[in-house]
Amino acid sequence: LPTGSQYFRYWKSQDQVLDISQGIVKVVFDVEKEDPENQWINSEWTVGVTGIYHIDAWWRITENAIVDHDMKVMVNGGEHKQLSYTDYQSGTQKLHSMQISDDMMLNAGDKVYIAAGSESQLRIGGNSNALAGVVGYRLR
Repeated sequence: LPTGSQYFRYWKSQDQVLDISQGIVKVVFDVEKEDPENQWINSEWTVGVTGIYHIDAWWRITENAIVDHDMKVMVNGGEHKQLSYTDYQSGTQKLHSMQISDDMMLNAGDKVYIAAGSESQLRIGGNSNALAGVVGYRLR
């Protein structure tokens, strides 16, 4: 990759359980798959060059009740994009997947991360495989 491409890809090493009392929190992606320019540090992307960027994040969730879950792309601590998921069938434990994508104009020094929250409890699966991850790169 050419210098300045700002490409990274990370997975989650373990489950992360979020509780309603925590509000919206940063999701941890800590297994480096590719990051030639060390762009993703402490589950946060510091943009090196002003430009247009793309980010994808996805994960598998486990839940037992009718709840709303939120997934967000955060830029400099503010919400840039939100995806909400509601399951209308309570009962037995179920697995679902969530994914968010966004193209955005970012400035050098901007801080980007993925956050999540829930109306009850949210278990984001992570076992160092492709079921939960984040990827980002500069488009131009």
